[in-house]
Amino acid sequence: MSETPRLTEGAGEPDRSPAATTVRFEPRDATTLLLWLGLPMLALILVQSFLARAYANWAQAAYLPLAIAVVAWLAAHRRVALLKVSFALHLGFAVLVYHHGFVLRTLEVEPPAQLDLTLRLRAWPALGAEVAGFLAARPGAALVSDEREVLAEMAYYARAAHPELAAFNPGGEVSDHFRLTRDLAQSRATRFVIVSRKLALDDLAPRFERVTALAPLRVPVRSDKAVELAVFEAEGFRGY
Repeated sequence: MSETPRLTEGAGEPDRSPAATTVRFEPRDATTLLLWLGLPMLALILVQSFLARAYANWAQAAYLPLAIAVVAWLAAHRRVALLKVSFALHLGFAVLVYHHGFVLRTLEVEPPAQLDLTLRLRAWPALGAEVAGFLAARPGAALVSDEREVLAEMAYYARAAHPELAAFNPGGEVSDHFRLTRDLAQSRATRFVIVSRKLALDDLAPRFERVTALAPLRVPVRSDKAVELAVFEAEGFRGY
């Protein structure tokens, strides 16, 4: 079988063979692609926020392509000054958010509670370390709580103990990931460490063969505020 001759440079026509075919994106095409990668996810989370509630990190898949798209648009339109101003503002905001607590502690200044940006976060590292200690002293015990926030924070800050997590959910409400996938009724554990900001001994005693209240954990986060967790040791879950 004869091979079709390929025209080369100087033969009158350009090389149109498959090997010579290339696809080039113009800057406008690349920016459009980035917008298609980011805007649908952002719109989806926006709709979710109106229907129930949404956390900002749920839209994180949109942040990267949209950030690149904005920078690309500014660069393509030669808005270098605006790009520099944007970079400076974002850098300043990042420093303020991530390091304001260190700066204020160094200056021995306590901001108003409404302006204390890390107030809800500061107690969890210390509480997680204490809970990890309880679990290490009770091998095989599952970590139980009635709050999604507590379970989520302990999953990270008490991770050294590799705890099995379980949601105490007597009402059967499916309102978060833990209640959907890790209900206490599904756990095969026989020993439990229960931590909660709301539960009392009377709430737990009818549902376990044995429940003992341990010393509560208390971590000050401001001069006028502390976060406290009640801690219980339990055995033999009877059911809701």
